Amino acid sequence: MSTYRDFTAPIGSRRAPVLRTVGTRERRSHLSAPRVPTVGIDIGGTKVMAGVVDADG
Repeated sequence: MSTYRDFTAPIGSRRAPVLRTVGTRERRSHLSAPRVPTVGIDIGGTKVMAGVVDADG
């Protein structure tokens, strides 16, 4: 069990700063209408973990 926990630990620590950046982008998106913050949404079969996607495509 300890080996599994050691394996998942880096993923969690890597994820934390990503979620923080999404929060700042989300606040910015209110100023720029065409940009929509997405977290873990499938778009055309491609998984987008975190980022800003233009409304056009």
